[in-house]
Amino acid sequence: NYMYANNLISTIKNMNKNDFEYFESTAYEYHINHLNNHRLRKADFKVQLQNFITGETTKITFQNLDSYLYALDQMKEDGSYKALKYGIQQTKPLSWRELFLRATSDFSFPKGINRDHLDDYYYKTLKSTFRHLLEISASGDKSETQRRLKVIDDFLSVSNYKMELKQVVTENSHSEDPNMRVFIKISEKKN
Repeated sequence: NYMYANNLISTIKNMNKNDFEYFESTAYEYHINHLNNHRLRKADFKVQLQNFITGETTKITFQNLDSYLYALDQMKEDGSYKALKYGIQQTKPLSWRELFLRATSDFSFPKGINRDHLDDYYYKTLKSTFRHLLEISASGDKSETQRRLKVIDDFLSVSNYKMELKQVVTENSHSEDPNMRVFIKISEKKN
């Protein structure tokens, strides 16, 4: 009886589709980005994962085990520990850390940013920016939160034309939230 292996298998099997897809891609990317295993094909990795969770094989490489535990930790705080100990992911709201990790784990470091320039000031500014974006987009209504996020994303995506601050007029805005008026006005100008 392999209690910890069975708990890990149970955790992976009980994931919903979105969580499983995130788990699978994060575990695979761990091979590429952290283990420098560039020869591993994604299709082969998927077969190895399926063989493990279906019980078709009782063998697992240390690299695969490490990637599974890493992916679980990216999904939930202490995710690997909870998976091994309890066998089912404990559901709880995402922390700021988990949300940021999940939102940024599938894209590479932006070009043009010199890693030597990443100091404490940079991290504090990035943290503040992320917090402000979430606060501005937050709403008690899911569709309103999604709409606000879309407006902010559209605003940040604007790079094909220049806008002067005097063009950003908040009159005629339909939003009651003063933080959103600027974003809505800019978004309306784009279309």
